[in-house]
Order: sequence, then C-alpha cells, then structure tokens
Amino acid sequence: DGEEVRLEVKYSSDGNYATVVGHLVSDPTDEYGDKDGDLDSIDPNPLDYQLNGYFISQLKELYRLAEEYPHLPDAAGLFYTNIEDWLTFMFIRSFQLNENGSRRYDDLRWIVTAGDIDDRFIEYVRINNPSLYHYFETTSNIYANSHEGLSPETWEKIDLYHMAGTISALIYLSDREIDISGDLAKFAIGFMTSHLVNPVFSYCGIDVMKYIIKNKLQSEKFVDNILGWAGDVRSLMNDVIEYKNNPYNIESFDGFYCSFVDLFGQDGCSFSYEDLYGDIDSYNIFSFNGTDTMVSRLDEYYGNRINMVYRFHTFVNGKTIQEFNEFVEPYTKNYYIDKRLSVIIKHYCTDEQIEAAKYAFSAIIFNLMNSEEL
Repeated sequence: DGEEVRLEVKYSSDGNYATVVGHLVSDPTDEYGDKDGDLDSIDPNPLDYQLNGYFISQLKELYRLAEEYPHLPDAAGLFYTNIEDWLTFMFIRSFQLNENGSRRYDDLRWIVTAGDIDDRFIEYVRINNPSLYHYFETTSNIYANSHEGLSPETWEKIDLYHMAGTISALIYLSDREIDISGDLAKFAIGFMTSHLVNPVFSYCGIDVMKYIIKNKLQSEKFVDNILGWAGDVRSLMNDVIEYKNNPYNIESFDGFYCSFVDLFGQDGCSFSYEDLYGDIDSYNIFSFNGTDTMVSRLDEYYGNRINMVYRFHTFVNGKTIQEFNEFVEPYTKNYYIDKRLSVIIKHYCTDEQIEAAKYAFSAIIFNLMNSEEL
C-alpha cells in the first residue's frame, strides 16, 4: 500500500530532472517491520520506530485506569507529579517477588520511601482489565537498546519491576509526611538495635540518634538514589565481601576494586546490567524538566533513539571523573541515617574498601559513557 516507503524527490539545479529516492521505514517482509522490537501485529505504530512502543501503550492504559480509580486527591502533596503516576508504577512494582513468594518492594524501607502497596487498585485493574493485569504480571523486562540486524531476543534488557520500584520512590515525596520526633527517635533506635547482628555495629544506637538530630535528615534525592543506582552499588559491595573463593585480597584497595569490577553484571550478583539500565533510565527520565507525568516522559524517552545512545552521558551530566567520584562517595559509607528510615549495610567496609568501590563504580560508568558514539 506504499505506507512502508517514504519518497524523497530531489531536483537537478536547472529543474529539468528529478530523482526519486525511496526510504524504507518498515520492512513488510520482517515481522519486526520498523526495527523497534515490537511485532507489527501488536505494535501501536508499526511504521514509526519507538523502543518499547507496545509497553508504552499498555502503560498509558494502566494510567487511564488510575485516573478512573476512586481515590482521594493528593491533599498532602505526597507525589512529585501526581497520584495517578504513582499508582501506575506502584502497581508494576508489586509483581516483583522474593523466593518465598512475598513482595520484594513491600518491606518497611519501601513503604516509607515509596509508599505502601495499594491492593485495592491492584484488584481494580484485575477486575476491569484482566488482560492488562496479565500483561504486567508476566512482563518483567523491557528493551534497553535495539540493534539492527540482530534478533530482539538478543537485545539488552531492563528489569521492569526494579525500574518501577525506583520510579515509584522518585514520585513519592517521603519527606512530606513524617516529622522528626521523640517517637521516631525511639523507633529508629529500636529498629537498629533489633536488626544489628554484626558486632562491628556496636557503636550504633544513641550515638547514631545524635547524628540524626544534629543533621535532621538526608535530602529526598539522597534517599531516592539509595533506592536506585546507589543502593545497587552498596549491594555489590556486600557481594564482594560475601564472594566465596574470591581470587583477590579484598582487604586491599586494588583487590576490592578488581573484585567489584569483575562481579558487576555477572549472573547471581546483586547489580546486573538489567538493573543498571533501569536505574540510569529512571534517573534520566526523572531529571527531565517540567511537571508532566512520568508516563509521558517514558513515552518521549523511548521514542527518541538518542536517549538510549547517550544515556550514560546524560547520567554523568558533564561531570569530570573527580566530580563524579564525589557524587558517588556519600553512598559508599558504612551507614546512612534518615528521618524516614535507617539503612544499615550488611558488612562493615574499611576506608580503603569504600574508596575502591567509589572509584570502581565511576570507572564502570565512564567506560560505558566513553563507548557511546558521539
């Protein structure tokens, strides 16, 4: 029908001749016609490239249900964009399960910083659009990149549930609803003392509470990063310490550095490329200017190839390697205390190990950034 080809007419300088050039925008002999990874049979725009186009169409339908869902207005200003955005990504994050079948993103840390799971909305979606519910229940990955000439099954992926957890935390403004108080101080001390199993944390307790009172709170951005890329950095530091038969001496800077770099992205480690792509894209999408919805930002982000080609340049945002090291450093410390929660790491790290992790993560990011074509 001619839709798959766009014609360009080029005239000679004297206007007597014309050359017609056809540009194939969708190959009718290929089931992935426009090369964006969506089968033409389900692609909402089969003649236009948009990575994750079908996913975006389902996301918009989920957002529409969130708009219809009976809920109170956001009178307390708890959401960076709006409550419908939060309901959308909260719904998706709910499908990430632990090995025992419990929800991974539904413990105290996530409830306080990303909001509690709204089971009524989950049931609302299941009843009103069972096929949409099934789609998100069974779709745990989306595409991170596309590669022409390679089957979409081989393209890099993003852990969708991990990404949704991060985005729901970014949307949820946890510093709006909880106040520093004597009751909270008692809770924080009780939480820490009941969860400390490593004797190296014997210094925690009242001294840490003095730190809370002195510093009041960490910024919202700090906590958001802990639930995104920075938390994965911390988890990989734990992996390095727990790695059996580690060929490196992790007590040294060089040994910890090499082990961190080697373990990153490996099967079974806590920081995969699927996590990294989701963390970076969440951060970049959230950093877009404007107050539009996160759903519309994802639509724009994955509709423009340039955002995937330069995602690490966007994340680094012009920082030098030294400036990026300083950006990463606060998240490699031995504990973080916040008025919303306390996050205690599993293992104590020496100053050399902390420095090694900081430099190793920066090196990974800058290597990925430098591999992007300018």
